[in-house]
Amino acid sequence: MVTYRRRLAPVLVLLPGFACGSDGGPSPIRAAFAQADAPVTATPSVAFRFPAEAGEGVRLYTLPAMKEAGWKFETPDLVARRVVGFAADEDLIYVQPGDSGLIVLDLTSGQHRVVDTTVVAAAIGPTGIPHLVRSEGSLGTAAERRVDAWTSTFSLLPSRIWGTTRGRLVGLIETEEGRRIEVLSESDRVSASAIPDGRFALTAWVDLIAVATDTGVVGINTADGSPAGRMRLETEVTALAFSAAGHRLYVVTAAGELIVVGRFEFTELSRHPLPEAASAIRAGRQGRYLLLRPAGRDSVWILDALDFTHMRSVPGSWDDDLPAISRDGTVLVRQGDDVASVDPATGVELGRIEGGARDRWITVAWDPRRPDVQLAREEEQVEREGLTDQIIFIQVSSTSNESWADARVVELRNAGLDARVLQPSGLDDRYRVVIGPFATIEEAHDIGRRLGQPYFPLYQQNTTTRNQ
Repeated sequence: MVTYRRRLAPVLVLLPGFACGSDGGPSPIRAAFAQADAPVTATPSVAFRFPAEAGEGVRLYTLPAMKEAGWKFETPDLVARRVVGFAADEDLIYVQPGDSGLIVLDLTSGQHRVVDTTVVAAAIGPTGIPHLVRSEGSLGTAAERRVDAWTSTFSLLPSRIWGTTRGRLVGLIETEEGRRIEVLSESDRVSASAIPDGRFALTAWVDLIAVATDTGVVGINTADGSPAGRMRLETEVTALAFSAAGHRLYVVTAAGELIVVGRFEFTELSRHPLPEAASAIRAGRQGRYLLLRPAGRDSVWILDALDFTHMRSVPGSWDDDLPAISRDGTVLVRQGDDVASVDPATGVELGRIEGGARDRWITVAWDPRRPDVQLAREEEQVEREGLTDQIIFIQVSSTSNESWADARVVELRNAGLDARVLQPSGLDDRYRVVIGPFATIEEAHDIGRRLGQPYFPLYQQNTTTRNQ
């Protein structure tokens, strides 16, 4: 059983060279989200917790206070070693259960399924397309409930992959002779480029890679391996990361400095002293804060990236998934056996999940209060009150992409099913691909069980649909 209790705020260490906040007030990011006149279309930030052991199921928490949401998932057997990412258009989260395999969690139905048991590497690119590499070397992209195979392959199994634009896949190939970046399309190898040894970082769009060398930092265009710039440094680079927009490169040196580099000119924009060297750095999605890992310490620095003068230090360990900055600015960090949410401006603890450190986490912008969550209640109401004026469908998917919804309907109709698209009922709603209508809930469930895929009943009274 997960328990919640507010703990005393951790002791904040004011690091040398960094001033306290001007007023010690709440985070301006969080304050903006909390305004009474904030747009109703703003999507809340939430954290998904994927269990390390079977039987516990996936759990959902609203940020910043880490309160567990009532939207339950039917995932007793799901175990996650790594969270691959969130395919927002399809409301799907992909995870890897172990050294091989790929599982998808459907947020609209609360159920999961196995995509492929032989996947050894997977990534979701900036366009939301999941790419995968199987153990025998074949490649593919995952659509909602199928895998589209590629005819192209890497020269060797890559150690890491990244999805990029134009339907391309980037892989890091490491051998005793050195390492290289290979770029593939669905049917061909686009390019293969050697890159120096050393720490590296890629932009969110994977169009540029920065590599630390013994003389500084070099930039390489991933599409063709052409040089994108060079900046010479006298000291060793210990960490580097691009901003979320990719227009800045943050470089940390062994001399305890943070250097801000312009991506296009590849020249130094500013330089800021750190209390000591840091071994890792991450940039927040909104560009406001940076997370740094001080070398040899079990703590996390939270640095304001607007003026680089305000820094907070909180206890915390460092892993692939955490610490992380959510879209509302909240920082999630492992602290001992627990996971805590922290205000980045003050370092004050906002919530805590006891025993959460062993599990894997991902923060996304998703609304657990959306109409899908009310479907179970609507079904109970229909059964309890015997309502007969409702139109019953079964929903098989939802998306913000109208063309994708139309294509899905064509697939279902070709399979002999009476499919259609329910139009969005508001700005927060999506295009819903449904089958029906059905005269009774029993008839709907009978068809749904034959689909062999997640579904749930959807009740409508005066729904406008589009038939193709």
